[in-house]
Amino acid sequence: MFDCYVRLNFHVGLAVVALTRITAFNFNISLSLLFYSTVFCVAFLGYNFIKFFSLYSKNKFNKTKFFSLLFPPIIIASLIVFIGLLSFTYAALGLVFLAGILVLLYSIPLSKKRKNFRALRGLKIHLVALAWLVITFYLPLVFSETVDLDNLLFSTLQRYIFVLVATLPFEIRDLNSDDFQLSTLPQKFGVRNAKLLGIILIIFHLSISFFIIKIPLDIFIIESFVLLGLMVLILKSKEDQPEYYSSFWVEGIPVLWCLLYFLLG
Repeated sequence: MFDCYVRLNFHVGLAVVALTRITAFNFNISLSLLFYSTVFCVAFLGYNFIKFFSLYSKNKFNKTKFFSLLFPPIIIASLIVFIGLLSFTYAALGLVFLAGILVLLYSIPLSKKRKNFRALRGLKIHLVALAWLVITFYLPLVFSETVDLDNLLFSTLQRYIFVLVATLPFEIRDLNSDDFQLSTLPQKFGVRNAKLLGIILIIFHLSISFFIIKIPLDIFIIESFVLLGLMVLILKSKEDQPEYYSSFWVEGIPVLWCLLYFLLG
C-alpha cells in the first residue's frame, strides 16, 4: 500500500497541496476544502499522465495494472476536478489551463521528428518549477482580496528556487538514466557543483525572507529548519539512492513545512 501511495503519485499530490497551503498561510488567504481537493487531484492527474504516457510511448504500458490500480481513482479525481473548476474564476481557470499546457509540453513530442520540451537542453527542471509555481503559488493568490505586491516578485523567486533546489536529488538519482542532452544541473556542472549551487540558492532563499520580506521570526525559524533539512538531503543525495529517498523524503519536505506551520506558526 505504501509503495502504491508513492509510485502512483498520491504523495506528490499531497506535497503540492502542502505547498499551496503554505502560500495561503503566508498571504492570509482563506481557501475551501474543495479548492485543496481540486489542487490535489490536478497534481495527481498531471503526474500520472506524465508517468503513464512515458510508459506508453516506450511500449511498457501495463493495461492490467492501470485499470486495476489507477482507473478508479482517476475517475474520482477527474470528477472532483470538474466540480472544483466550476467554482473557479476565469483567472484561476487560465492558470490551471497553463499548468495543463506545461504538462503536455513536458510529455508529448511536438512532432514525429521532434522530442518534447522536456528533452530540450536544460529545460526539464524549469518546466517542473514553472508548473509548481503556477499551481502552488499563483493559483491561491487569485483568490486573495489583497496581495502585497511589493514582495510578490521576491516571493515568486523564492518559490521557484525552492522547487528548483528540491528537484536536485531527483536529478542526481537519474544522472545515469537521463539522456545526456537533457543537460540537467548534475550533468552540466557535476554532482558536487550541483549540490553547491543548491546550498547557495537555499541561503539566498533565506536571505530574501530575512532581509527583504522580513517575515516574522517564528515563521523564519520554521522556514530555516525546513530548508536546512532540505540542504542535508541534497548533500546526502547520490546516484545510488535508497528506493524512497527522493520520492518520499525529499517530496515530503513541503508536507513537513506545512505541518510545522500548523503546529508552531
